[in-house]
Parts: sequence; C-alpha cells; structure tokens
Amino acid sequence: MPFLANSGIISSVANLLFELDPNLPKDALQSKQFQTLIELLGSGEIEGFPSATGSKGSTEYNISALKDVFLNGTQVLQQAAGTSPNDEDFNFQNITFEPRFGTSDQTAIAGISETESETSVGVTVTQSTPVSRQITDTNIDAVRVTLGFPTLQKFEDNGDINGAEVALTIQTIENDGTTTTVITDTVKGRTASTYFKDYKINLPSGTSFPVTIRVNRTTADSTETTLQDSFQWSSFTEIINESRAYANFAHVALRFDAETFPNQPRRMFRIRGTKIKIPHNGVVRADGSISYSGTFNGTFKTDKEYSNDPAWVLYDLLTTSKGFGDHIAESSLDVFSFFSASQYASEQVDDGAGGTEARFSCNVVLNSQRAAYDTINNLASVMRAMPFYSAGAVNISCDKPTDPSYIYNLSNVSEAGFSYSSASKDTKFTVVNVSYFDMETAEIDYETTEDTALQTKYGIVTKNLNGFACTSRGQAARLGRWFLYTQNNEAETVTFTASLESGTIVRVGTVINIADPMRAGVRRGGRIKTGVSTTQIIVDDQNNTDLPSTNSATLSVILSDGSLETKTISSVSGATITVDSAFSSVPQANSVWVIENTSVELQTFRVVSVTEQELLNYQIVAVVHDPNKYAFVEDGTALPARTI
Repeated sequence: MPFLANSGIISSVANLLFELDPNLPKDALQSKQFQTLIELLGSGEIEGFPSATGSKGSTEYNISALKDVFLNGTQVLQQAAGTSPNDEDFNFQNITFEPRFGTSDQTAIAGISETESETSVGVTVTQSTPVSRQITDTNIDAVRVTLGFPTLQKFEDNGDINGAEVALTIQTIENDGTTTTVITDTVKGRTASTYFKDYKINLPSGTSFPVTIRVNRTTADSTETTLQDSFQWSSFTEIINESRAYANFAHVALRFDAETFPNQPRRMFRIRGTKIKIPHNGVVRADGSISYSGTFNGTFKTDKEYSNDPAWVLYDLLTTSKGFGDHIAESSLDVFSFFSASQYASEQVDDGAGGTEARFSCNVVLNSQRAAYDTINNLASVMRAMPFYSAGAVNISCDKPTDPSYIYNLSNVSEAGFSYSSASKDTKFTVVNVSYFDMETAEIDYETTEDTALQTKYGIVTKNLNGFACTSRGQAARLGRWFLYTQNNEAETVTFTASLESGTIVRVGTVINIADPMRAGVRRGGRIKTGVSTTQIIVDDQNNTDLPSTNSATLSVILSDGSLETKTISSVSGATITVDSAFSSVPQANSVWVIENTSVELQTFRVVSVTEQELLNYQIVAVVHDPNKYAFVEDGTALPARTI
C-alpha cells in the first residue's frame, strides 16, 4: 500500500510538469545576410599591401594582406611571422578579400556582376498604410527590397508557441501609371529574432521612370498580444547590371556577414600607395625613401615605383591628370630643384628610437576636393619647402643647409636702407603638440615638445599642430622642435630695395649676408675701388670704414660671374686688403665687398620673396637664418651665439 500511494503521487507530479512545459519548436526561419563592398583605394597603380606575401592575385597574397585590413580599428588577421594562419589568428570570421592594384589591364573581381547602392527605409508596413519609395535613376536595372520580420510567433492557450504567417505583395507603379504586382508571397514559420527576406524586382527595358516601389500587407494587422506578425521595409538596393574592371583605379572587394557586423564597419587599409616617377639614379629603400648614386641627368626610370619621398610625390601631383597635369606642362618644372629637395628629404637621420629614418616622408590620402594652392603648399610644407615661379619655370626651395650666395650693404641697396620687423610676443608658444597618424595603432597620436627656457619668459603657451602626411613619431618630434625654434629665433624679417644689378641675382630660398652699419655700429662693406689682383683689392672709403685683419677676419666679394667668394685676410695696408689665397678671378671695380670677424659678424637671412617694382628696382624680403639650427632640430646640438 505505501508503494502504491507513492506511485500515485509521482504520477500526478509528472502530469503537472508535462502540462506546464510548453511546446517550443526551434526557429524555423533563419536568415544570414552578407554585404560586399567595393572600396576605392586610389587613382593609378599602387604598390600593394606591405604585409602580404606571395604573388599578387594568389590566395596566399589575399589572405596575408588581411594583416593590413582594419575593421572598426581591429586588424582582421594577426599572424605570427613565418607561420601559416589558423582560424584563431583571425579576429573576424567569414571575411573575403580581393584586391586590384590600379593597372590598365586588370580584370574585374570575380563574382561581382552588379553595382549596388543600398538605401535604408526602416518603416513598418501595415494593411492600411503601404510604404512606397521612388526610383529616379534611369540606369537602374533592378531593385532588391529587403523586408525584416522582428518576430513571427503565436502564443497558444496551453503555453505552446507556434509559428505565424503573413501575406504581402510588392508592386511597381511606373510614371505612365502602369501598376504591376511583381511579388505575391506568404511568409510562414516561427522566429524570435529578426528574420530578413530579400525580393529582387527587375526593371525591364522600356520601363517608364520614375518608378515607385510599393510594399503592401495583405494579412490583417494583429490586434492580439499573443500574435506577433508585424514586418518592416528595412531597405532597398538599386542594382546596375555590369561587371567592371575599373581600369587604372586601385580597389578592393570586401565581403562580411551581418552576424559579425550588424552595421557597416569602419574600414582602414594599410598600403604602399601610388607608383610615381623615380629618377634614373635612384633606388627606393624599404621605408619608401630614395638613395641616389652618380649624377642626375634630369631623366626618370621607364617604370614607375612606389615612394613616399615628398619631392616626387609633389612632382607626380603636378604632372599627372589626377592632379594638375592638364594645366601644368612638365617642361615648365625645374626638375633639378625637385631632385635637390629629394636628396635632403630622403637623407637618413636619427629616428629618436635607436634607429634611422628618412628626414621627411609623405604618407597621405588626398580623397576630397581641395584648393590647388593649399594642396601644393601643404605637400611642400612636409619637406619645409616653398614653391615659386621664376625664369619661366616652377621651382621649389627647400629650407636646408645652404651657404650664403650674395652679400648686401648700404652701397647696393636704396637710400632707405634695411627695414627690420619682428613678430609680437603674443605669437610665442612654449609647448607644441604635433599630431601624426600612428601606423601601429591606426589612430591619431600626439608628440609633445617643450622649450623650458622660453617658458621662463612667457609661461606655458600651447600650440597644436597638424603633422600633415606624417606617420612617424620622430618626424613629428622634429617638426615640433622646428616650430619652437623658428617662432622664437626666426621671427625677424628684413625688407630692402635693390637695383637690377643685385635684385635679379637672388631668388626665393637664397641665403644672403648683410653688413648693415646702422645695426653693427661700424662700416664694414662697400664698393671695390680697384681690383689689384686675385689676392688684393682697394676699398672705396678707407676713412669711414673699419678694416680689421685680426680675430679670424675674412673678406667676401662678388666676382664678375655673380658668384660669392670668401677668403681669410692676411693683411691690411691703408685701403688695400690682401687675402691669404687667390680668388677665382680678379675682383672687378664697383663690385660689392664685406668684412666680418668674430667680434662683429655678418647678419644671415634667407630670401622669402623678390618683387619687381618701378624703375627696374626689386623689393626683397628675407627672414633671419641660422645655419646651426639644422643640427639643433635633429639632434639637439647647442646653438652658438652670433655677435652682429
């Protein structure tokens, strides 16, 4: 009896549990959406992806190139060097990637026979309120309508959860009034999460545009909380049937699923970019800079190569149709000035981390319309250069170590003499933050440089600089030191007017020496009265001139060919100055001369503009120049004081 009683109790509990356990069938409706993007990388041929191995076009290349693809800031493939990738090496699964490099004969990417443009709708469709959208582009061949069903299920009285169904139609309404029901469907099943279904609607030739696409709900709207069968028009995609190779445009196809990326991810690609002209005697290093051997004859290699040398990046922009090539003839560019700038830019310097790198490199994406003047000047600024037009050609002048090539004193300028001006102390900054793009983190970073000595004068005054085209921390640091130095030490400018004789011989970037008795307190320059020989001259005014021969005194003269030569003074007798070694030729009468020694040195300036005025006069504007600043900026060498 006790056994039977216990058996009855167990049976009753079992029946109760069975009744409380509802029927929960698995979701019968499941969808998985993929998206394929065609991403434009650049105009013209590019080198490719720096981390990729194998030959271009191979499966190995395409997979290994995923190390240079970043989605939402995360590298797709993180693979140890020398190993084959495993599933765990991928931060995202189900990623397909195929590149094209911008050649003229490249093929279309396989499997892509349509060009698509998706537009979001996100509107719920009810029986009483159909949803419509208009297609106006007459090039459209088809429209894909994507409907989303958040839930499809019905709760029964016994606790079971079953599927549901909803009927719908999709119509096209042409401009001439023709209405066609192109889709009639009933969606059946159960899903507790959003289920998407696509309908492709072809728009045949002869369709009267614009065409309205209308989605209708046939099934009555649910008014019961136990029946969930609403749906939305999620989006529509305009489709053009074509298979395009996009010749001469570098691009990639990137395919991913909505399960991994519910929203379109932010894409970034690390590439070795546009191939450009390289001088015949240049070899591109691994970092994109160029090493040179022999003498440059003004010609380039037959095949273009990748390089981030800023001089040739600018040259390429000026001479190709994607830049200004349709407006500027290549023959109007002074190619030798670009070569000189390139030599300086690609020279290897300390990178601040125990290695070396190019002094300047240009890594930038130009993907928006910009003013031509601003673009040219921005690219030139990467290498501290200034573009200018002179003698029928476009030149660039790079601020680099340069010897003085001309001299001025009161005898070869106008009666107004030299006029000096300087920047206000309000423009003095003591801390500079330079932004640059960090290639490792794929984010903008900042390098801070401070001038503690200047802070004692002005306090902490901060300036934020954009390191245009800069991806190196070392280059950003050099830019910061350069800015702090120049705004503190090169704020003074001099303006003066010279005649045809000495106004046309200098141009932008020329380094000049000035002997100004109004500032120095003594006259140490004038005109040569007589050139006695290659080692002797007679000056114009002995009585009013200081003619030292001690403290490392030197004599500088302008020779008949316009060149400047400087020799050490061995003796002075009356108005006659003798030097210890011969000039290249006998100095001419009425040419210009100056003297300097360690007690009173010449002022040094760099010309920033030369403007022709009336009566064949030329106004020259120059900024103060210290030849020792380059070592200071690059390795912190102390600046010696100059006594002017």
